[in-house]
Amino acid sequence: MRRGRQGRQGRQGRQGRHTHGALAAAAAFAALVVPTGCRPAPSPGSRYDPAHDLGALFHDVQVSGIFADSKTFVDARPLEPPSEIAAGYATARTSAGFNLRAFVERHFELPRPIAAGFHTDPSQTMEQHMRGLWPVLTRPPDSADARSSLIPLPQAYVVPGGRFREIYYWDSYFTMLGLIESGRTDLVRSMLDNFAHLVATVGHIPNGNRAYYLSRSQPPFFGAMVGLYAKATDTTQALRYLDALEAEHAFWMDGAGRLGPGEAYRRVVRLPDGSVLNRYWDDRAEPRPESYRPDDELGQTLPAGRREDFYRHVRATAESGWDFSSRWLRDPKDLRTLETTELVPVDLNSLLYHSERLIAALRTFRRRGGDAEVAQRFAQAAEERRRALLAAGYDPATGFFYDVRWRSGERVIDRPTLAAAALLYFGLATPEQGRKVAARLERDFLKPGGFVTTLIASGQQWDAPNGWPPLEWLAIEGVRRYGRTDLADAARDRWLAVNRRTYRSTGKMMEKYDVVDLNRRAGGGEYPTQDGFGWTNGVALALLKGLIPPDGQPDRRADEPHHAVGLHEVAPLFAGPRIDVFGQEAVPVAAGEHVLEQGARLFPSAQRGECVDVPEGAHQKCVLRLSEVVRLDVAEHEVAAAQLALDGADRAREPRVVVGQEPHLGEAQQAGVERVPVHRGHEALPLGIPGPLADYLVDARRLRAPIRGAVGEAEVPGDSRQAVTARPAHEAREGVHPRRAA
Repeated sequence: MRRGRQGRQGRQGRQGRHTHGALAAAAAFAALVVPTGCRPAPSPGSRYDPAHDLGALFHDVQVSGIFADSKTFVDARPLEPPSEIAAGYATARTSAGFNLRAFVERHFELPRPIAAGFHTDPSQTMEQHMRGLWPVLTRPPDSADARSSLIPLPQAYVVPGGRFREIYYWDSYFTMLGLIESGRTDLVRSMLDNFAHLVATVGHIPNGNRAYYLSRSQPPFFGAMVGLYAKATDTTQALRYLDALEAEHAFWMDGAGRLGPGEAYRRVVRLPDGSVLNRYWDDRAEPRPESYRPDDELGQTLPAGRREDFYRHVRATAESGWDFSSRWLRDPKDLRTLETTELVPVDLNSLLYHSERLIAALRTFRRRGGDAEVAQRFAQAAEERRRALLAAGYDPATGFFYDVRWRSGERVIDRPTLAAAALLYFGLATPEQGRKVAARLERDFLKPGGFVTTLIASGQQWDAPNGWPPLEWLAIEGVRRYGRTDLADAARDRWLAVNRRTYRSTGKMMEKYDVVDLNRRAGGGEYPTQDGFGWTNGVALALLKGLIPPDGQPDRRADEPHHAVGLHEVAPLFAGPRIDVFGQEAVPVAAGEHVLEQGARLFPSAQRGECVDVPEGAHQKCVLRLSEVVRLDVAEHEVAAAQLALDGADRAREPRVVVGQEPHLGEAQQAGVERVPVHRGHEALPLGIPGPLADYLVDARRLRAPIRGAVGEAEVPGDSRQAVTARPAHEAREGVHPRRAA
């Protein structure tokens, strides 16, 4: 037992050194994201930590049950200095007639749920209700308060709602999807600035902006958020967050360089084959303050020697966002068998792969001294991670991705979960793997209300029969990326239907839904089902984009930005590896500052007869900007290796088009591949471009010396006035003149 305490102290000491280094690395960009005049946040040492500042009062209140939710007390604000309250309690608790609840109410200001006073207007459609909730869920910039567990943020931000009164890390990505669809890119930027501020001040992005969350993070979606914002604005906006992205990556990779095979340190592990991947972790091994009573009660049923490991597993599970699920349990019915820190989660490593690709791309785009070398290092790290994850996590026999027990390399094949969809969403899976995973999702996970989280009904909230908005989004858009538009549309329609059904009966948007029995409200978990709800609204608004809801008007006009009726989005920028299409590796060519865009953006036609695409239901002919990408046969992150460097030199005003050996149109249609040219005036941009560096190399050679046969006219669907598909969105094109590279 004594050795255990010494080991923990050693880990905490190393953590302190890491935090100091991360803060130093982040200091260079702190001024960029903190507006002049903001009140500075308290130093880490002065933050109010109720679990350690209130002495015996904290434990006694949390185990007494005077609050049904342990989070209530840790969010309460002391009305006097915590040390004085603790001393007063030590004296008063032994007096006759002492009442603990009365003492707490006298010395603390208790929090109220977010949107507690909000009342739904029954005349509103679900879409109007969700858009109307943004002001209700938005908090203004915080003021520093040494008596609050809240870590103040310098910009406005959106909270999930209900008991969740602070910003939450991974929730925010899915909330941002809806903010962008609502035209609130200003609020997206404010939230990104807040996350960069947290990296600059505490060394990482914590679970939420509370002092009791500082020892852990959440699924690292910061890179995905940056790409999402840049897509809605332009590439240069992403550079603002490059240093924060790298500092956060360093937090997740701390200790990677000193591990031997079969060893782990904090959030990194080295598998028996020598490859390095990541796990979830927490630097403390004690009950969570915000869930103190259930953690403490369950821990007390274990032998004293096992409690520290149990509490760390609990906290690491909270870092995963999936708290709790049979995914992390040796015995699906016994929460005491958590093994979270023993597992390599496939979705976590997909996110880190995405971040590494994004950092490499932005370094390439910026083109300062040393950027090329750093970009190469991150690109290599991403590719090594991809190879390691596919080798470790993919099971050819079942055609699915599983978490891995890092000590042995064993796949947890008896626990298939919706986490496998992350490898499709971020593009790590090969086409064959993607097709097999999509087929498994359709066969086993698709239920009447959408995709179910797992196949085990354990009673935990991240298990069957529940479906969760973030996982629905990753799965729907993931299978769409791999050509299963039919499955994506079916799952989308089922999910939106259960959202709408619940809204009509309750007037609320829930944080999760029962997707198996549509007449039953979702349950499980440590707290009642919450309404509000940030990520539910965000995902629903993103999925509704371009659809005509049954109880309202079209969600957006066809001539508005970000509208994509009749077309299909690919997964986010820099999201995956090269995609093999009929033996070819494909990469898009993008133009100018819009290189980060991923979806179709429609604008009024400049001239009559110049239509490129007529979406279903549109009343106006529109053209696509030159930078758009469509469907399966693109891997937009590969722009990083070639196109961004050329864009940085302002040589991308005219698209450089490289068309390789094209598959037969029938084969393309059968595989769900659309080869849609993008046309403006005399310029055209067909997709399905082979080779990760083909555009860069061919264009460079053509500029230096014309090579006979290197560039010429190409015949693509549309030149001969043939429709690309039978759908009315893809009428015949005229005047498309791309170039072909030998």
